[in-house]
Amino acid sequence: MSIRVKAIIILLLFSLIPIIFFSTVSVHKARNILQEEIGSRLENIAIEKAHAIEEILDARVDETHILAAHPMIINALHEAKQGYAGLSR
Repeated sequence: MSIRVKAIIILLLFSLIPIIFFSTVSVHKARNILQEEIGSRLENIAIEKAHAIEEILDARVDETHILAAHPMIINALHEAKQGYAGLSR
C-alpha cells in the first residue's frame, strides 16, 4: 500500500470515529428527550381525564341529593319502609 492510501485510511478512521461517537450520543439523548416528552403528555392527558371524571361524578352526586330531597321520593321511601315493617311481623 502506498503512503497516500495509508494516509487516506488513517484520515477516514480519525474522522469517522468521532462522527459515529457523536451520532450515538445524539440518538441516545434524542430518545431520552422523546420519552420524557411522551411521558409528560400522557400524564397531562391522565390528569385531564381524571378531572373530567371527577366533574361527572360530582354532577351525579348533586343529582342524587336533589332526588333524595324530592317529596315524591321521600314518600315512596316511607311507604316502602312501612311495607317492609309489616312483612317482618
